Amino acid sequence: IRYHFLRDHYEKGDIDIDYVSTDFQLADIFTKPLDHARFSFICGELNVCIIDS
Repeated sequence: IRYHFLRDHYEKGDIDIDYVSTDFQLADIFTKPLDHARFSFICGELNVCIIDS
C-alpha cells in the first residue's frame, strides 16, 4: 500500500486510522509464535473456539 494513497483517503475522510496497543494486536496470531495465554486471549477476542482432540 502506498503512503500517499492512505494519506489521501484519510484526508478525504474515507478511512479512519486508530492506534492499537501491542497488547491488542490480534494479527499476532497469524504472524508470530505465541505462548498459550496470549494465544487463548487472541482466540477469545476473535471469537474462535479451541477444540481439543
